[in-house]
Amino acid sequence: MKTPSARSQRGASLFVALVMMIAITLIGIAGANLSTSEERMARNARDSNIALQAAEAALRDAETDIVATRALAGATLFSATCDQTGGKGLCIPATSGTQRWEAYLEDASRSLSYGEQTGVPGFRPATESGGVTAQPRYLVEAIPDAMGTSLRAGGARYIYRITALGYGALSGTRVMLQEFFRP
Repeated sequence: MKTPSARSQRGASLFVALVMMIAITLIGIAGANLSTSEERMARNARDSNIALQAAEAALRDAETDIVATRALAGATLFSATCDQTGGKGLCIPATSGTQRWEAYLEDASRSLSYGEQTGVPGFRPATESGGVTAQPRYLVEAIPDAMGTSLRAGGARYIYRITALGYGALSGTRVMLQEFFRP
């Protein structure tokens, strides 16, 4: 049996070492990309959670506005343009076409920011941990309630649809929530 000479083996170990180096480099790059992607997903999930909490807080702020701050009874201050004197953010629902919350929720002259009526302090700015790019906003729509149990002004029954929009720390992160509220 003839063994290969050292002369015919020359360069084989260099080739094997280069292949191993390339494989290790590719594994390292893949690991770094995976780590970066996971960090980005975690940051986006955290930001969505901040926006959700802001929208939830705006819903609670609107409930306080309805029950205590303005003590709404019926649809007295409500208008189709959501900007009647003393009735900013209070809307009569659209019967067709674009809904009021679609048209006016981000309009500062027609919707209310968190704490604007109730006086509660706002959220921290986005530059601080857990902060938001903008204060959450909300609109309240008075909807006739034929099934309701509580009488309101003039014997008419109303429930209130609250639409709230919360912002995250990253621009573009938004969460919108709606609830029906019967005081």
